[in-house]
Amino acid sequence: MSFTPPALVHAEPGRPITAQAWNALVDAIGSLYDAVNTLGGNLLAVDVLVDGSPRADARVVAVPAGGGRAVQAVAPYAGQLRYQLAGLTDGAWQLKVSAPGCADASVDVTVPASSEASVSLTLNQVAMPDLYGLTVVQALAVLAGRNLTLDTILDVTGENVPKLNPPTHQQGTVVLAQRPAAGDWANANAAQVRLVVSAQIESAIVAVPNLAGMTLAQATAALKAAGLELGTTSVS
Repeated sequence: MSFTPPALVHAEPGRPITAQAWNALVDAIGSLYDAVNTLGGNLLAVDVLVDGSPRADARVVAVPAGGGRAVQAVAPYAGQLRYQLAGLTDGAWQLKVSAPGCADASVDVTVPASSEASVSLTLNQVAMPDLYGLTVVQALAVLAGRNLTLDTILDVTGENVPKLNPPTHQQGTVVLAQRPAAGDWANANAAQVRLVVSAQIESAIVAVPNLAGMTLAQATAALKAAGLELGTTSVS
């Protein structure tokens, strides 16, 4: 059944709703009920589980076995754990379920014999940990524990950092950015992870020469020879 929704009027803040606008809203709800009743009135509750725990970010679609319009389930809300499918006609249906980080799954059901169904999904990806602020050595250990493989490590100057056994002067650098982002999904044992780390600042340490008894010119020359520059001077 197809229907044309009545014209609805947007209310302005502080302006009371008119009888015409209210009646249009009531007519629209009535038309929606008529459409749902025409398509079918059966309800089906679906549990989506990953490792035995409910998953609230899945997509559940019911497809009629004999062909026709697919119906998408309403996701859990307000503390609910189940997906709700409404308006299913009598007959055989296939539930197609997908969720981030999981392999797709499908289950056959018959309506109205079935009023509920359960679908178990299998993880085929790994959630990226938050590596921000960890040292290179710490980040490598976390990634290895989740079977995530590095593609590249760059410091902020663009220098490549060895992925295996970083040199001593780079082991203390910290992660400033990562890809994929924390919470995104990545394939295990695939070189997908990229890190940007801080640069290790190396400053040479030199001995200050003994300047006692030297003229200003001599002291300046001695400092320059040692790789130092003369700062503020005072005369006493």
